[in-house]
Amino acid sequence: MKRFLSAACLSSMVALILAPADALEAQPSAIPEDIHELIVLLRPGAAAPQEVVDAVNERRPVPGGLGEGNPMAAHKVLREPARHRMAEWIAHNPDTPEGRSQRYIVLRYRDNVNFDALLIALSNNPNVENVEPNLAFEFHSAPTNDPWIGDSDDYDPNIAGDGDPTVAQWGVHILKLPAAWNRIQGHAYLGIIDEGLETAHSELRLTHTSGGSLVFDGGGYRAHLSRDVANLNCSVDEVDPQDTPGNFDPTPGHGSHVMGIAAASTDNGEGVAGACRSCSVEMVKAHPSGNDEQIFFDRLSPSLQFVRSRGAQAVNMSFGINSNVLSCVEPLGSAINLSLVCNGVALAERFDLVMVASAGNKAHPQKIDFPARDPRTISAGGLELGLGDVAIR
Repeated sequence: MKRFLSAACLSSMVALILAPADALEAQPSAIPEDIHELIVLLRPGAAAPQEVVDAVNERRPVPGGLGEGNPMAAHKVLREPARHRMAEWIAHNPDTPEGRSQRYIVLRYRDNVNFDALLIALSNNPNVENVEPNLAFEFHSAPTNDPWIGDSDDYDPNIAGDGDPTVAQWGVHILKLPAAWNRIQGHAYLGIIDEGLETAHSELRLTHTSGGSLVFDGGGYRAHLSRDVANLNCSVDEVDPQDTPGNFDPTPGHGSHVMGIAAASTDNGEGVAGACRSCSVEMVKAHPSGNDEQIFFDRLSPSLQFVRSRGAQAVNMSFGINSNVLSCVEPLGSAINLSLVCNGVALAERFDLVMVASAGNKAHPQKIDFPARDPRTISAGGLELGLGDVAIR
Protein backbone atom coordinates (compact mmCIF):
# COMPACT_ATOMS: atom_id res chain seq x y z
CA MET A 1 0.00 0.00 0.00
CA LYS A 2 1.44 3.39 -1.03
CA ARG A 3 0.04 6.91 -0.51
CA PHE A 4 -2.14 5.92 2.44
CA LEU A 5 -1.76 9.28 4.16
CA SER A 6 -4.54 10.86 2.16
CA ALA A 7 -6.90 13.79 2.51
CA ALA A 8 -9.52 11.40 3.89
CA CYS A 9 -7.24 10.46 6.74
CA LEU A 10 -6.32 14.08 7.48
CA SER A 11 -9.94 15.23 7.40
CA SER A 12 -10.74 12.50 9.91
CA MET A 13 -7.93 13.75 12.14
CA VAL A 14 -9.49 17.22 11.92
CA ALA A 15 -12.76 15.63 13.00
CA LEU A 16 -11.00 14.04 15.94
CA ILE A 17 -10.01 17.53 17.07
CA LEU A 18 -12.73 19.06 15.52
CA ALA A 19 -19.96 36.78 -31.12
CA PRO A 20 -22.28 36.37 -34.26
CA ALA A 21 -23.08 32.73 -34.80
CA ASP A 22 -20.98 32.50 -37.99
CA ALA A 23 -17.97 33.86 -36.11
CA LEU A 24 -18.16 30.99 -33.66
CA GLU A 25 -17.15 28.18 -35.99
CA ALA A 26 -14.25 25.98 -34.99
CA GLN A 27 -10.83 27.61 -34.70
CA PRO A 28 -7.84 26.78 -32.47
CA SER A 29 -8.86 27.36 -28.85
CA ALA A 30 -6.98 27.90 -25.59
CA ILE A 31 -9.65 25.90 -23.78
CA PRO A 32 -9.15 22.12 -23.51
CA GLU A 33 -10.64 20.30 -26.49
CA ASP A 34 -12.85 18.04 -24.36
CA ILE A 35 -14.71 20.98 -22.79
CA HIS A 36 -18.16 21.61 -24.27
CA GLU A 37 -19.83 23.53 -21.46
CA LEU A 38 -19.65 27.05 -20.08
CA ILE A 39 -20.67 28.19 -16.61
CA VAL A 40 -22.51 31.51 -16.77
CA LEU A 41 -23.29 33.78 -13.83
CA LEU A 42 -26.27 35.99 -14.66
CA ARG A 43 -26.48 39.51 -13.30
CA PRO A 44 -29.14 40.38 -10.72
CA GLY A 45 -32.28 41.54 -12.49
CA ALA A 46 -31.30 39.88 -15.78
CA ALA A 47 -33.24 37.03 -17.34
CA ALA A 48 -34.31 34.50 -14.70
CA PRO A 49 -31.98 31.46 -14.69
CA GLN A 50 -34.84 28.98 -14.97
CA GLU A 51 -36.32 30.87 -17.93
CA VAL A 52 -32.99 30.67 -19.77
CA VAL A 53 -32.63 26.96 -19.02
CA ASP A 54 -36.17 26.17 -20.13
CA ALA A 55 -35.81 28.19 -23.34
CA VAL A 56 -32.60 26.38 -24.31
CA ASN A 57 -33.93 22.92 -23.56
CA GLU A 58 -37.26 23.57 -25.27
CA ARG A 59 -35.57 25.08 -28.35
CA ARG A 60 -37.30 28.44 -27.91
CA PRO A 61 -35.73 31.90 -28.36
CA VAL A 62 -33.35 32.37 -25.46
CA PRO A 63 -33.80 35.59 -23.46
CA GLY A 64 -31.01 37.95 -22.54
CA GLY A 65 -28.92 37.28 -25.66
CA LEU A 66 -27.82 33.96 -24.18
CA GLY A 67 -28.62 32.06 -27.37
CA GLU A 68 -25.15 33.04 -28.66
CA GLY A 69 -23.46 29.98 -30.09
CA ASN A 70 -26.76 28.04 -30.15
CA PRO A 71 -26.50 26.10 -26.89
CA MET A 72 -27.98 22.61 -27.18
CA ALA A 73 -28.71 21.99 -23.48
CA ALA A 74 -28.71 23.85 -20.18
CA HIS A 75 -29.17 23.33 -16.46
CA LYS A 76 -28.97 25.33 -13.25
CA VAL A 77 -25.99 24.63 -11.02
CA LEU A 78 -28.25 24.50 -7.97
CA ARG A 79 -31.13 22.38 -9.17
CA GLU A 80 -33.18 23.05 -6.03
CA PRO A 81 -33.92 26.79 -5.58
CA ALA A 82 -33.86 28.65 -2.30
CA ARG A 83 -37.26 28.77 -0.62
CA HIS A 84 -39.22 30.76 1.92
CA ARG A 85 -37.11 32.98 4.19
CA MET A 86 -33.85 32.16 2.44
CA ALA A 87 -35.36 33.18 -0.91
CA GLU A 88 -36.52 36.47 0.63
CA TRP A 89 -33.09 37.12 2.15
CA ILE A 90 -31.34 36.41 -1.18
CA ALA A 91 -33.68 38.81 -2.97
CA HIS A 92 -32.33 41.59 -0.72
CA ASN A 93 -28.73 40.34 -0.77
CA PRO A 94 -28.05 39.23 -4.37
CA ASP A 95 -24.27 39.83 -4.25
CA THR A 96 -23.58 37.43 -1.40
CA PRO A 97 -22.20 33.92 -2.08
CA GLU A 98 -25.69 32.58 -1.35
CA GLY A 99 -27.24 34.98 -3.86
CA ARG A 100 -24.70 34.31 -6.61
CA SER A 101 -25.07 30.56 -6.24
CA GLN A 102 -28.72 30.84 -7.33
CA ARG A 103 -27.79 32.59 -10.61
CA TYR A 104 -25.27 30.14 -12.06
CA ILE A 105 -26.31 28.14 -15.13
CA VAL A 106 -24.41 25.71 -17.35
CA LEU A 107 -24.75 25.92 -21.14
CA ARG A 108 -23.68 23.00 -23.34
CA TYR A 109 -22.58 23.51 -26.95
CA ARG A 110 -21.68 21.42 -29.95
CA ASP A 111 -18.01 20.63 -30.38
CA ASN A 112 -17.62 22.84 -33.49
CA VAL A 113 -18.07 26.06 -31.51
CA ASN A 114 -15.12 28.40 -31.03
CA PHE A 115 -15.10 28.74 -27.27
CA ASP A 116 -12.59 31.61 -27.23
CA ALA A 117 -14.91 33.76 -29.36
CA LEU A 118 -17.93 32.61 -27.36
CA LEU A 119 -16.28 33.56 -24.08
CA ILE A 120 -15.61 37.07 -25.42
CA ALA A 121 -19.16 37.42 -26.72
CA LEU A 122 -20.76 36.32 -23.46
CA SER A 123 -18.36 38.40 -21.37
CA ASN A 124 -19.58 41.48 -23.26
CA ASN A 125 -23.23 40.56 -22.69
CA PRO A 126 -24.72 43.08 -20.19
CA ASN A 127 -26.81 40.28 -18.68
CA VAL A 128 -23.73 38.20 -17.83
CA GLU A 129 -21.63 38.84 -14.72
CA ASN A 130 -19.10 36.07 -15.35
CA VAL A 131 -18.44 33.21 -17.77
CA GLU A 132 -15.98 30.34 -17.41
CA PRO A 133 -15.40 26.86 -18.87
CA ASN A 134 -16.77 23.88 -16.97
CA LEU A 135 -13.45 22.17 -16.27
CA ALA A 136 -13.04 18.96 -14.29
CA PHE A 137 -11.23 17.78 -11.18
CA GLU A 138 -9.51 14.39 -11.24
CA PHE A 139 -9.67 11.93 -8.37
CA HIS A 140 -6.49 11.42 -6.40
CA SER A 141 -4.99 8.17 -5.14
CA ALA A 142 -6.21 4.70 -6.05
CA PRO A 143 -8.22 1.91 -4.39
CA THR A 144 -6.49 -0.82 -2.44
CA ASN A 145 -7.55 -4.34 -1.52
CA ASP A 146 -5.41 -4.49 1.64
CA PRO A 147 -7.48 -6.16 4.37
CA TRP A 148 -5.33 -5.44 7.43
CA ILE A 149 -4.45 -2.56 9.68
CA GLY A 150 -1.27 -4.27 10.89
CA ASP A 151 0.30 -4.00 14.32
CA SER A 152 3.71 -2.42 14.76
CA ASP A 153 4.00 -3.70 18.34
CA ASP A 154 3.37 -7.42 18.10
CA TYR A 155 3.46 -8.25 14.39
CA ASP A 156 4.69 -11.82 13.90
CA PRO A 157 5.80 -12.69 10.33
CA ASN A 158 5.53 -16.39 11.21
CA ILE A 159 1.78 -16.17 11.79
CA ALA A 160 -0.26 -16.42 8.61
CA GLY A 161 -2.62 -13.49 8.24
CA ASP A 162 -0.97 -11.38 10.92
CA GLY A 163 -1.15 -7.79 9.63
CA ASP A 164 2.30 -6.70 8.57
CA PRO A 165 2.41 -2.91 9.19
CA THR A 166 4.87 -2.49 6.31
CA VAL A 167 2.33 -3.75 3.78
CA ALA A 168 -0.97 -3.03 5.52
CA GLN A 169 -2.27 0.25 6.96
CA TRP A 170 1.19 1.56 7.79
CA GLY A 171 -0.06 5.14 7.58
CA VAL A 172 -2.19 4.56 10.67
CA HIS A 173 0.98 3.82 12.63
CA ILE A 174 2.96 6.72 11.12
CA LEU A 175 0.24 9.02 12.43
CA LYS A 176 0.15 7.13 15.74
CA LEU A 177 -3.62 6.82 15.51
CA PRO A 178 -3.84 3.78 17.83
CA ALA A 179 -2.39 5.95 20.61
CA ALA A 180 -4.86 8.71 19.77
CA TRP A 181 -7.76 6.26 19.92
CA ASN A 182 -6.88 5.53 23.54
CA ARG A 183 -7.79 9.13 24.32
CA ILE A 184 -10.49 10.04 21.81
CA GLN A 185 -12.29 8.19 19.02
CA GLY A 186 -14.03 11.09 17.34
CA HIS A 187 -17.66 12.16 17.32
CA ALA A 188 -18.23 14.49 14.38
CA TYR A 189 -20.13 14.92 11.13
CA LEU A 190 -17.75 14.45 8.20
CA GLY A 191 -18.72 15.18 4.59
CA ILE A 192 -17.07 13.32 1.72
CA ILE A 193 -17.49 14.53 -1.88
CA ASP A 194 -16.69 11.67 -4.23
CA GLU A 195 -18.32 9.11 -6.53
CA GLY A 196 -20.39 7.42 -3.83
CA LEU A 197 -19.59 4.23 -1.96
CA GLU A 198 -20.55 0.56 -1.76
CA THR A 199 -23.50 1.12 0.56
CA ALA A 200 -23.87 -2.56 1.49
CA HIS A 201 -20.22 -3.07 2.45
CA SER A 202 -19.98 -4.57 5.94
CA GLU A 203 -17.17 -2.18 6.90
CA LEU A 204 -18.97 0.96 5.72
CA ARG A 205 -22.64 0.49 6.60
CA LEU A 206 -24.03 1.33 10.03
CA THR A 207 -26.44 -1.60 10.33
CA HIS A 208 -27.98 -4.48 8.38
CA THR A 209 -30.90 -6.84 8.92
CA SER A 210 -30.50 -10.55 9.51
CA GLY A 211 -33.35 -12.93 10.29
CA GLY A 212 -35.66 -10.04 10.96
CA SER A 213 -33.27 -8.46 13.45
CA LEU A 214 -31.25 -5.28 13.16
CA VAL A 215 -27.50 -5.93 13.42
CA PHE A 216 -25.05 -3.16 14.27
CA ASP A 217 -21.98 -3.05 11.98
CA GLY A 218 -20.48 0.25 13.10
CA GLY A 219 -19.54 1.85 9.77
CA GLY A 220 -19.73 5.61 9.47
CA TYR A 221 -21.98 5.91 6.39
CA ARG A 222 -25.30 7.67 7.09
CA ALA A 223 -27.82 7.22 4.28
CA HIS A 224 -30.28 9.85 5.55
CA LEU A 225 -27.59 12.55 5.40
CA SER A 226 -26.29 11.65 1.92
CA ARG A 227 -27.20 12.82 -1.58
CA ASP A 228 -26.48 12.18 -5.26
CA VAL A 229 -26.10 15.67 -6.72
CA ALA A 230 -25.22 14.22 -10.13
CA ASN A 231 -28.55 12.43 -10.55
CA LEU A 232 -30.67 14.38 -8.05
CA ASN A 233 -31.66 11.46 -5.86
CA CYS A 234 -30.74 9.89 -2.54
CA SER A 235 -28.90 6.86 -3.92
CA VAL A 236 -25.17 7.24 -3.38
CA ASP A 237 -24.38 3.62 -4.23
CA GLU A 238 -21.07 3.58 -6.09
CA VAL A 239 -22.20 0.52 -8.05
CA ASP A 240 -25.65 1.78 -9.09
CA PRO A 241 -26.37 0.45 -12.64
CA GLN A 242 -28.96 3.19 -13.22
CA ASP A 243 -26.24 5.84 -13.24
CA THR A 244 -24.47 4.66 -16.38
CA PRO A 245 -26.71 2.44 -18.55
CA GLY A 246 -24.62 0.35 -20.93
CA ASN A 247 -21.40 1.36 -19.17
CA PHE A 248 -21.88 -0.17 -15.74
CA ASP A 249 -18.85 -1.10 -13.67
CA PRO A 250 -19.81 -3.29 -10.68
CA THR A 251 -16.47 -2.78 -8.93
CA PRO A 252 -16.42 -0.36 -5.97
CA GLY A 253 -13.69 2.21 -6.37
CA HIS A 254 -12.46 5.58 -5.22
CA GLY A 255 -15.38 6.57 -3.00
CA SER A 256 -15.42 3.31 -1.05
CA HIS A 257 -11.66 3.54 -0.60
CA VAL A 258 -11.81 7.08 0.76
CA MET A 259 -14.76 6.25 3.00
CA GLY A 260 -12.90 3.25 4.42
CA ILE A 261 -9.87 5.36 5.30
CA ALA A 262 -12.03 7.96 6.99
CA ALA A 263 -14.60 5.97 8.93
CA ALA A 264 -14.67 2.24 8.32
CA SER A 265 -15.91 0.11 11.18
CA THR A 266 -13.11 -0.37 13.69
CA ASP A 267 -12.38 -2.91 16.40
CA ASN A 268 -14.71 -5.46 14.79
CA GLY A 269 -12.23 -8.19 13.94
CA GLU A 270 -12.30 -7.73 10.17
CA GLY A 271 -11.02 -5.57 7.33
CA VAL A 272 -9.41 -2.19 7.93
CA ALA A 273 -9.70 0.45 10.63
CA GLY A 274 -11.20 3.87 9.92
CA ALA A 275 -9.35 6.88 11.28
CA CYS A 276 -12.48 8.30 12.91
CA ARG A 277 -14.37 5.27 14.14
CA SER A 278 -17.32 7.19 15.62
CA CYS A 279 -17.76 9.79 12.88
CA SER A 280 -21.00 10.08 10.96
CA VAL A 281 -20.29 10.47 7.23
CA GLU A 282 -22.40 12.40 4.76
CA MET A 283 -21.51 11.02 1.34
CA VAL A 284 -22.17 13.38 -1.57
CA LYS A 285 -22.05 11.60 -4.91
CA ALA A 286 -20.85 14.20 -7.39
CA HIS A 287 -19.79 11.82 -10.14
CA PRO A 288 -21.70 8.97 -11.86
CA SER A 289 -19.60 5.81 -11.48
CA GLY A 290 -18.47 4.00 -14.61
CA ASN A 291 -17.35 7.09 -16.53
CA ASP A 292 -13.99 8.91 -16.48
CA GLU A 293 -13.02 9.58 -12.88
CA GLN A 294 -13.76 13.29 -12.86
CA ILE A 295 -15.91 15.80 -11.00
CA PHE A 296 -16.89 18.80 -13.10
CA PHE A 297 -16.77 22.27 -11.61
CA ASP A 298 -20.54 22.67 -11.62
CA ARG A 299 -20.86 19.74 -9.19
CA LEU A 300 -18.48 20.99 -6.49
CA SER A 301 -20.41 24.09 -5.42
CA PRO A 302 -23.76 22.32 -4.85
CA SER A 303 -21.91 19.48 -3.14
CA LEU A 304 -20.30 21.87 -0.66
CA GLN A 305 -23.64 23.55 -0.06
CA PHE A 306 -25.36 20.23 0.60
CA VAL A 307 -22.67 19.12 3.03
CA ARG A 308 -22.92 22.41 4.88
CA SER A 309 -26.72 22.33 5.01
CA ARG A 310 -26.63 18.89 6.66
CA GLY A 311 -24.40 20.09 9.46
CA ALA A 312 -21.00 18.69 8.49
CA GLN A 313 -18.09 20.05 10.48
CA ALA A 314 -15.40 19.03 7.98
CA VAL A 315 -15.42 17.93 4.33
CA ASN A 316 -12.97 15.75 2.42
CA MET A 317 -12.14 16.35 -1.25
CA SER A 318 -9.73 13.71 -2.60
CA PHE A 319 -9.53 15.29 -6.04
CA GLY A 320 -8.08 18.34 -7.76
CA ILE A 321 -6.94 19.96 -10.96
CA ASN A 322 -3.32 20.74 -11.73
CA SER A 323 -3.06 24.19 -13.30
CA ASN A 324 -0.96 27.19 -12.36
CA VAL A 325 -3.59 29.62 -13.68
CA LEU A 326 -6.35 28.51 -11.33
CA SER A 327 -6.67 30.47 -8.10
CA CYS A 328 -9.28 32.23 -6.02
CA VAL A 329 -6.93 34.81 -4.56
CA GLU A 330 -4.54 35.82 -7.35
CA PRO A 331 -5.27 37.92 -10.48
CA LEU A 332 -5.84 35.47 -13.26
CA GLY A 333 -5.35 37.50 -16.43
CA SER A 334 -6.92 34.61 -18.31
CA ALA A 335 -10.26 33.56 -19.76
CA ILE A 336 -10.13 30.59 -17.39
CA ASN A 337 -11.33 31.46 -13.91
CA LEU A 338 -12.98 29.84 -10.92
CA SER A 339 -15.94 32.07 -10.16
CA LEU A 340 -18.34 29.21 -9.40
CA VAL A 341 -15.90 27.08 -7.44
CA CYS A 342 -14.57 30.05 -5.48
CA ASN A 343 -18.11 31.10 -4.64
CA GLY A 344 -18.74 27.65 -3.20
CA VAL A 345 -15.52 27.71 -1.19
CA ALA A 346 -16.34 31.20 0.14
CA LEU A 347 -19.78 30.05 1.23
CA ALA A 348 -18.33 27.01 2.99
CA GLU A 349 -15.83 29.24 4.80
CA ARG A 350 -18.59 31.59 5.94
CA PHE A 351 -20.19 28.67 7.77
CA ASP A 352 -16.90 27.45 9.31
CA LEU A 353 -16.80 24.24 7.30
CA VAL A 354 -13.28 22.82 7.56
CA MET A 355 -12.17 21.90 4.03
CA VAL A 356 -9.49 19.25 3.47
CA ALA A 357 -8.22 18.46 -0.04
CA SER A 358 -5.55 16.11 -1.37
CA ALA A 359 -2.48 17.87 -2.74
CA GLY A 360 -2.24 15.81 -5.92
CA ASN A 361 -1.19 12.58 -7.54
CA LYS A 362 2.30 11.15 -7.86
CA ALA A 363 2.42 12.19 -11.54
CA HIS A 364 3.28 15.78 -10.53
CA PRO A 365 4.76 15.62 -7.00
CA GLN A 366 6.25 19.13 -7.05
CA LYS A 367 2.92 20.90 -7.54
CA ILE A 368 -0.13 21.36 -5.37
CA ASP A 369 -3.46 20.96 -7.12
CA PHE A 370 -6.50 23.16 -6.68
CA PRO A 371 -8.51 23.29 -4.40
CA ALA A 372 -5.73 22.11 -2.03
CA ARG A 373 -3.65 25.18 -2.96
CA ASP A 374 -6.39 27.54 -1.76
CA PRO A 375 -5.41 29.07 1.63
CA ARG A 376 -8.84 28.28 3.06
CA THR A 377 -8.31 24.54 2.71
CA ILE A 378 -6.02 22.14 4.53
CA SER A 379 -3.78 20.46 1.96
CA ALA A 380 -2.98 16.79 2.56
CA GLY A 381 0.08 15.28 0.93
CA GLY A 382 1.14 11.66 0.70
CA LEU A 383 4.01 9.47 1.84
CA GLU A 384 5.42 6.31 0.32
CA LEU A 385 6.80 3.63 2.59
CA GLY A 386 10.53 3.15 2.23
CA LEU A 387 11.32 6.69 1.04
CA GLY A 388 13.33 9.09 3.15
CA ASP A 389 12.88 8.80 6.88
CA VAL A 390 9.41 7.24 6.82
CA ALA A 391 9.46 4.29 9.17
CA ILE A 392 7.19 2.30 11.45
CA ARG A 393 8.06 2.81 15.12
